[in-house]
Amino acid sequence: MNKIPNSDSNLNSNPRPSFGIILLDKRGDSLSSNTAMQRIRKGLKIKKMGHTGTLDPLATGMLPLCFGKATQLCSYFLDGSKTYQTRIALGQQRSTGDLEGEVINTQPIPELDKNKLDKILLNFLGKQSQIPPMYSALKKDGKALYQLAREGIEIEREPREIEIYQIDLKEFGSDYLDLMISCSKGTYIRTLGEDISKALGTVGHLSSLRRIACGPWREEQMHTEEQILANPEKYILTLEQALDWPVIEISKQEFDFLLQGKSPKISIPKDISGHLFLKSEGNIIGFGEAQQGKLCWRKFLVTD
Repeated sequence: MNKIPNSDSNLNSNPRPSFGIILLDKRGDSLSSNTAMQRIRKGLKIKKMGHTGTLDPLATGMLPLCFGKATQLCSYFLDGSKTYQTRIALGQQRSTGDLEGEVINTQPIPELDKNKLDKILLNFLGKQSQIPPMYSALKKDGKALYQLAREGIEIEREPREIEIYQIDLKEFGSDYLDLMISCSKGTYIRTLGEDISKALGTVGHLSSLRRIACGPWREEQMHTEEQILANPEKYILTLEQALDWPVIEISKQEFDFLLQGKSPKISIPKDISGHLFLKSEGNIIGFGEAQQGKLCWRKFLVTD
């Protein structure tokens, strides 16, 4: 028997929704994304939780967590753009591409000036191929590449298509660059940092990395583990709070027809396109996508 889940809207009697999104400001300290997520999950006594994109252990910043029925949305957020703040330390190449690894190469650093840096960074904008690093969570025959790398094994990796939307030079010194980078999913900033260093005529690695935006969410919306565990009702977002998607009301009969596999004609204004929520009797019951006034696909947030 399908049931409508607890409402996202009627929260006055139940201050903590049964499903939603938490925007965690992950700390560094070699904390993996999964460990950071499990700390929140266990601290809030939530059974089901997932994150929408891994952060390196030394990286800090935005780690969106979906829980309950909202985990069905996780895959839709993986395609979103990301924005990072990073410092590239020049002159040393490390095995992992960041501070976590051992120094494997050193080279002198040429004299830097802003005009030269701006021209070189301009060359990294746009669509391009990038080979993922061995120290990554990608898997080969069920085993993470970073596990193989720690065993001294290196395998050939297929290039991946990525896109760099924007690179802003925030500051630089004789041996470092501070950058803000907006990019597509699948971009490895560690690899980009190594490539930029090479273009400058030296080697380098990331000495810091912080994600400040992920998909529709921005830096001011995320909160630390301590804040979230101390006051979850304040920092857990309902779907409507987390996502500025249009809401389409459907009747209970239309909802029942949809659950039965039928296709009732649902009226959608032609000016609405893209992702939207479906709502019935005050409850968000699903989400979908509209094109040219038609609901082209939908997925229901229902319990068994």
